[in-house]
Amino acid sequence: MNLFLISQFGQLIHHQALIKRDGLKNNKLVILYTIANTEVPRKIELEADKGIFDEIILAELPLRPNSVNLENINKMTEMYSQLLGGVSNLYMSSFESHYNICHKIAMNRSIRTHLIEEGLATYKYSYSKFKSPRPKESDSLAKALNDSGLSSNRYYPFAKLAYVSLRNFCGYIRDIYIFPIQIFKTLSYKKTSEYNVFNHIKNLSDERNAFID
Repeated sequence: MNLFLISQFGQLIHHQALIKRDGLKNNKLVILYTIANTEVPRKIELEADKGIFDEIILAELPLRPNSVNLENINKMTEMYSQLLGGVSNLYMSSFESHYNICHKIAMNRSIRTHLIEEGLATYKYSYSKFKSPRPKESDSLAKALNDSGLSSNRYYPFAKLAYVSLRNFCGYIRDIYIFPIQIFKTLSYKKTSEYNVFNHIKNLSDERNAFID
């Protein structure tokens, strides 16, 4: 079975053109969507050519499927595992985030994956200096504060001040504890510094002082 995975009208057009060009048979269309937008997938389903698809499925993704959320990732992994049952060829237009989960499952099952390009988005990976953004702790904290409503609470500034004060106090305690250790390390490093070693060699009367000549 050939499984075609899409989420946009443009992808439907490209996938259908490929099917007609290559005369592919035994095709299943999966239209991905989230609850935030149920109108577009219904329209895509109506526009899909029923003559080339044996089955058309609407598959719901969790909200914000590209966010780093373990619960969502688990749900999408289970969903893709079920969708790929009995599939021999997988056709998709992206291999980013949750699409890559589907691709990895396909690889593990020896299902051949075909990337149907619909734009230039995937070409950024050919740029040697491109790096996918990684989540930052500061961004996660800011999002948690905003989503919970805590950042707009009138008592939040006082809580933030208390947290910063406590963190600074803990820092002071730590600094007092490690202060003598740091002094000892500084004196030890100074003895073996390049400056002291250089002057020591310079005052030697044997062949070792040839090192700095």
